[in-house]
Amino acid sequence: MKLKLILGGAILSLPVLLLATACGLGLLHISDWLYRLDIRWLDIEAASGLAKQEILSNYHAVMQYLSPFSRSVFSLPSLKFSAEGAAHFADTKRIFLGVYFAGGLSGALLVVLKKAKLLGRIVCRSAGIATLVLPGVILAAMALDFDTAFVVFHKLFFPGATNWLFDYATDPIIYILPAAFFLHCAVFIALCWAVAGALLLWAGRKTTPKITMQPQAEKELATV
Repeated sequence: MKLKLILGGAILSLPVLLLATACGLGLLHISDWLYRLDIRWLDIEAASGLAKQEILSNYHAVMQYLSPFSRSVFSLPSLKFSAEGAAHFADTKRIFLGVYFAGGLSGALLVVLKKAKLLGRIVCRSAGIATLVLPGVILAAMALDFDTAFVVFHKLFFPGATNWLFDYATDPIIYILPAAFFLHCAVFIALCWAVAGALLLWAGRKTTPKITMQPQAEKELATV
C-alpha cells in the first residue's frame, strides 16, 4: 500500500511541474522585471546599438504577440524581421498556449484530488521529492553545457524546424534576445519547480500529536 502511495506521489509530480511551469512562465510573461535586469547585466544596449526604450518597445511587442489573448499578427515597432523569424514566434506562441493549457488542467486536477482527500502525507512527500529532483538535473545540465542544452531544447520542442537559428542580418531582434537571457528564464522556472517541491514537502510533513490528559489523570493532579 505504501509503495502505491509513493508511486502515486511520483506521478503526481508531473501535473505539479506543469502547473509550476505555467505559473513561472506567466510571471515572466506579464512582467519585464527579469528582462530589465538583463538589459543592464548583459549590456544589451551596447550589443544591439539600441537605446533602452527601443529595446523594451520591441521586447514588449514580442511578449504581447505571445499572449494567449492576442489575435494580432507578428510585428515589431522598429526592427525588421523575416518570414522565417515570424514563423518561429508563431511556433513559440503555440508552445506558450500549450503550457498555459496544460498548467490550467493540472491545477484543476490538483484541486479535484485535494477535495477527494487523495493527497495524503506520503503522496505529498514523494511528489515533493520527485519535483525537486528535476530542477537539480536541469540546472546541472545547463551548468555543464548550456549551449548544448539550448540546442537540445529547441530540437525537442521545435522538431524538424530550423527557423530558430536566427540570422542577425535578417532578424536583428536576436541582438536583444541573447541566449543568456533564456538561461536566466530557465533558472527562474526551475526555481518555481523547487518552490513547488518545497511546498509539497511542507504539506507532507509529519505533525506531532498533542498530548492530552485522561480524565482520571486530570482528577489526580487536581487533588495533589
